[in-house]
Amino acid sequence: RQVRPPRSTLLFTLLPYTTLFRSVYTQMGQCIWEEEMTGMSEFMELYPIYWNLYTNANTPVVPGIYIYRASISTDGQHYTTKSRKLIVLRP
Repeated sequence: RQVRPPRSTLLFTLLPYTTLFRSVYTQMGQCIWEEEMTGMSEFMELYPIYWNLYTNANTPVVPGIYIYRASISTDGQHYTTKSRKLIVLRP
């Protein structure tokens, strides 16, 4: 049996040329992971974001409930998604 490394996948719909900033927080509001990416995508294509369930300090997260959100900038406009819950059962 092949063991796969743990990760979470979040899906976003992006406009063609976008800067995407995504972040994950504890329920206490501490930012534990963030990443920024600028690039090109097909119009209104679903875009997966992979998180390996490690913090920016390269430590695995503990099981629990986390909050994630994304900020998207394109053509001089800036949008932020609603915060959503992410449940980690086992890192």
